[in-house]
Amino acid sequence: MDLGAALKLDKQHFDSGEVSRKINELLSNTSYTEAAHRMSVLMKSTGGLDKAADIVETTLAEGKSRT
Repeated sequence: MDLGAALKLDKQHFDSGEVSRKINELLSNTSYTEAAHRMSVLMKSTGGLDKAADIVETTLAEGKSRT
């Protein structure tokens, strides 16, 4: 799902110029700041980083127990 809070880098073909351009776009375009704020509110309302970490840990533990 694209929430509009980030930009993708081409993992196969990127250089420092592309990274610099993407960072400048993120910092200069307020739509990214607004999207990041919406994501922050959503994460906090659903348990925040602690909840996210719990989900990751549970998923990893269940994956290990199935092997």
